Amino acid sequence: MLDDNTKGQLATYFERISHPVELIASLDDSAGATDIRELVTEITAIAPDKISATLLKKLVQSDGCTFAQYVAARKLVGECQRMLDDVFGDFDVLLVPSAPGEAPHGLKSTGEATFNRMWTALHVPAVTVPAFTGPAGLPIGAQLIAKRNADRTLFSAAQWVWNALGRH
Repeated sequence: MLDDNTKGQLATYFERISHPVELIASLDDSAGATDIRELVTEITAIAPDKISATLLKKLVQSDGCTFAQYVAARKLVGECQRMLDDVFGDFDVLLVPSAPGEAPHGLKSTGEATFNRMWTALHVPAVTVPAFTGPAGLPIGAQLIAKRNADRTLFSAAQWVWNALGRH
């Protein structure tokens, strides 16, 4: 798919970058999506050490997902969005854990995103504030979730929590 000149230029580019690259590929069954997946695979092969381990894992997982499964998942997300409106009721925000434990040491990872994926899929705003300190002295976050399109409400609530925790 890529000619030798383009591969060489990409290889040179990858040699200069210091942080892993994230690439996005479509999941549909179209010929264009197939071409995109092939292109991503080809680019990944040029400099696999420059592609994040997280992305490589996701690429392998996405290869097993059919377009029908993707469409079914999106339909389920829509149903969950409607149900979430009922969960909020009269509340402006929900307070939930942001991760299963303490933040990791260093800057290589922001930590386990398991608790965040649902809110991302549901397209609702979320913000994490450091609420506690774990055994290693690193933060344990509390996550505030707002209704869809209620970003300003979320930020106001996050500021209130931040101040209430004495972080100001």
